[in-house]
Amino acid sequence: MGLFWIGFAICFLSPKACTTLGGPTAFDQVLETVQACDKARAALGGDIGAAWVGMTSGKSRSGGGSGLASWSTSVEGTKAKGPLSWSARKTNGVWEITRASLTVNGTAIDVLECAKSKSKKDDE
Repeated sequence: MGLFWIGFAICFLSPKACTTLGGPTAFDQVLETVQACDKARAALGGDIGAAWVGMTSGKSRSGGGSGLASWSTSVEGTKAKGPLSWSARKTNGVWEITRASLTVNGTAIDVLECAKSKSKKDDE
């Protein structure tokens, strides 16, 4: 029972420790989305990833090839850090980010829309 609480505390207080466990996840995809957003990179700086210190909360449920996830976690870069709230849906075994919002120094950034806009510009 004591090991459960130690693991819980590590994941609750250190998003980076929690997200580095296991294989590719919806969180990996949402981080790629943040990294693809020029506004997020400008606000956070380089080397964007899960913060070592912060709070993570949310819920996930999946079974077979489908699932839902909704989380809030801290991310950081070389210049700043902030909370990232996101949701995802898993269909036929593939996660799709449906919402991703980052707040840095009081400014909210819709990173999903930002990354989609950048992708459209790159395709032109």
